[in-house]
Amino acid sequence: MALFATAEEKAKKAQEKKDKNFQQLVKKYHLTDIDKDDYELIKNVCDHLAGNGLMELGVALSIGTKAEDQIKIDRLGALQEQNWIIINQLGRLNKNIKELIEVEKNKND
Repeated sequence: MALFATAEEKAKKAQEKKDKNFQQLVKKYHLTDIDKDDYELIKNVCDHLAGNGLMELGVALSIGTKAEDQIKIDRLGALQEQNWIIINQLGRLNKNIKELIEVEKNKND
């Protein structure tokens, strides 16, 4: 067994970690009704938010943080939560519309 992981092993581990984080996000926000095509877009958003999460942590831990700045960060976090809810609801609506279209097509045939 090698002492150090190869670049390929490191890349594989990093991808597995990203996939795990993405699956946790899908589970947390109940995004199971999202079309498979949209998953890649959601993954990109998750990757972006992961970077922002580290910045938020740094701001929260810094001693000189103003209360106004912390409030802004908290409110932006709440907006992010609301966006996930909206994404989930839009996914459900889209699925229902597709089902209605299929029902109408079958009626007319």
